[in-house]
Amino acid sequence: MAVGPDAGTWEHPYAGGVPAAGLTRDERAGGRYVERTTVLAGATTSLDEPFPVEIDPAGLTRQ
Repeated sequence: MAVGPDAGTWEHPYAGGVPAAGLTRDERAGGRYVERTTVLAGATTSLDEPFPVEIDPAGLTRQ
């Protein structure tokens, strides 16, 4: 834990480790955004909107 600027306590977002590379697709429904698809690096997903695409988040990282 660290002390934040407001003298409260906060935890660094990556305190538990760096998250795996991934993508999340949200869709607006009923005036709110709803998570529709989540895919992690090493898995390929297909999306149809706004255009057909297949993607593996691992292909987006630097080698």
